[in-house]
Amino acid sequence: MEKLNLEWVTDIIGEDYKKWNMEDRHIINNRNNVFIETQTGTGKTKFIIDKIVPLVNQSIRNKRKLNLLIICNRINLKRQVKLELLKSNLDLYEFDKDIKKICNSDNTENNIKETFQILDKLSKITNGITIMSYQQLGEIIYYNNFYCNQHKNNLNFFDFIVFDECHFMLSDLEFNTKCNLIFNELVLKEYSNSFRIFLSATLYELKNAIDFNARLENSRGEARKNNCNFNIYTFFNQYISLNHTNNFKEKTNLNNEYEFSTGRDYSYLDVKYFKNIEDIIILLKNHFSANKDKWLIFVSKIKDAQYIKERLKSEKISIEIFKSGSNTKEAENIVHNSSFECDVLISTKVLDNGINLKDKSIRNLVVMELDKTTFIQEIGRIRVDIKNPHKINLFIPMKNKKTFSFLKRRYDYKVKKIEKFSNSTTEFYREHNLNFQSVPQELFYLYGYANTQLIWAINPLGLYKLAESIKFTDEMIKKFTGEPKVIEHSKNVKVNNPNPTPPDNFAFVKKQLEWLGLENTFNEANLINLDSEIVDSKEITILKNYLDKNLDKKLYKDEQQELSNFITEELKTVYTKKDYRTKKLNLKTINKILLENNLLYKIERSKGCSYWIIYKS
Repeated sequence: MEKLNLEWVTDIIGEDYKKWNMEDRHIINNRNNVFIETQTGTGKTKFIIDKIVPLVNQSIRNKRKLNLLIICNRINLKRQVKLELLKSNLDLYEFDKDIKKICNSDNTENNIKETFQILDKLSKITNGITIMSYQQLGEIIYYNNFYCNQHKNNLNFFDFIVFDECHFMLSDLEFNTKCNLIFNELVLKEYSNSFRIFLSATLYELKNAIDFNARLENSRGEARKNNCNFNIYTFFNQYISLNHTNNFKEKTNLNNEYEFSTGRDYSYLDVKYFKNIEDIIILLKNHFSANKDKWLIFVSKIKDAQYIKERLKSEKISIEIFKSGSNTKEAENIVHNSSFECDVLISTKVLDNGINLKDKSIRNLVVMELDKTTFIQEIGRIRVDIKNPHKINLFIPMKNKKTFSFLKRRYDYKVKKIEKFSNSTTEFYREHNLNFQSVPQELFYLYGYANTQLIWAINPLGLYKLAESIKFTDEMIKKFTGEPKVIEHSKNVKVNNPNPTPPDNFAFVKKQLEWLGLENTFNEANLINLDSEIVDSKEITILKNYLDKNLDKKLYKDEQQELSNFITEELKTVYTKKDYRTKKLNLKTINKILLENNLLYKIERSKGCSYWIIYKS
């Protein structure tokens, strides 16, 4: 393949980083925020290690000590960054046997716990370099706010603060309730003595959140100015209805900044579309009968990972599930060697941020994600050489209107909570003061306590995420539904629609391609779930054997239910339409299945009788 149309981080920044080392830099150029949008493989960590770290190390030798704080979002990413920093500063650990051992260790199972234990104990790499997770920092900020301790872990102490994978503050809102504290303290506040470096492949989300917060504060300010009550529910609905262009630099104190981008190029992806998880299972079976290329599969629920592994347990395919807290051989492989040995690695989004896999044998990637940021982050886990990229097969889900309608109902529930908080405060407090867990944790938090009354507050980050999710969900439902030729406003008022559109079953596929800048590659022929491709021949044989075994037998009520259960529970690729309402397949459906799969059998009900009989047709 041709070189990707991307630039290295070190090239786009050039010599600018040297200006950040000046003692009076914030006075001379008045720019102390650096935003770097980087596609995976363009060397963001290398830039920090090769350019910023030497500045810190040199300052220590010159007795003008600079301090660097690197913030990571996951334990495994923190381990990986620590390891790379240790290797680049190994000369400082000449007499430390443990450090030298883990930097030079081979990939054996005996080294796993020892390596992780040594890395986890390290918070400082040198006297001037500190590594911390967003979670740790959230706890520190919470502690300082709660106890009014303004001196403990003062962030003004650091000359450089690197926010690696800074989108974490939004992507993990549902799981980390202190994200709002981190955002307020580290992003919105001024740190005139510190250079803040924000790094992410999905930097737009942080900027959009900054814009949202600025709009929120401006609206509050206008209400105070006009002696009006500010209603956050009204503001929320107005924001959703606006087709606005974000321009956060005009509205926030973050206008003193450098901005860099490596560009975007995902042309190395060969994208195919699938309808359901069964398609992927059959693809895996067929693939490993003739190929040895590895697969990386991202699922949104761990039970999907377990289901895939269970369905393939009889195949000669080695499968590992990577989840939070994994201390396995493969976990060390990923951190230590940026690779895995199994045929198929299945993970949730725990792997999606910052961890890189540098293995050209990983040629197949499945992403089952609805969120744009998580989607792009998961694709970015496979590192490709931008000068000579290898082709990767990417499989993305079609989804349908029902998926987004379900999400819409979830969001509507949260919107009702916001409305109640804004317009019926007493009722909101009555419902939730003794039941803290009943409120959406990413939207509301306990702000304080006054006059024996708990004080609730809304999390602006959670509000922003919900607003964007609703806008996206509405867009998808509209595209799946289509726009009618005639719009009916009431029984007697109908108008012609100047821009009618038919329902689009590929709406979500097209949106995912748009996220990658590959919208021009859409082709319905890339849908893989043709019957010849997804139906497992082994299951057809199993069904045929079942029919032969019960040929000419009378199937009464219990036997009919047994046959229905056999098809819906055991033959996952033969019958893929089951949902929670499916109790028993009728004769018409079963005979249609037999016909579609070229099975020369027919099941009939005798006149005046309740039993079925299987015949050869």
